[in-house]
Amino acid sequence: DNWFARAKGMEHEPERGVRYLSDASYWLYLVHLPLVVYGQHLLRDVDWPVSVKLPVLTVGVIAVLIAAYQLVVRPTWIGRLLNGPRPGRAVQPTTP
Repeated sequence: DNWFARAKGMEHEPERGVRYLSDASYWLYLVHLPLVVYGQHLLRDVDWPVSVKLPVLTVGVIAVLIAAYQLVVRPTWIGRLLNGPRPGRAVQPTTP
């Protein structure tokens, strides 16, 4: 029983999309820098204004990292390491 959350009126479960982005955010934080640097390298000679390059790079990096999170991180041990076991799922015992 979380009295602090109840006092703030936040005892309900977060929406699925918010929860998903919350789980993915640590992965994005850990891995984004190499992709941003690589993206800057790719875009350095493109004749676009910075006001176009920045959103293209940002959306591109986020899209790649969310896809990687969904396909490679979330269903594997990496996802469990970063976020713990997913709620509502029983941890499967391992047999030697």
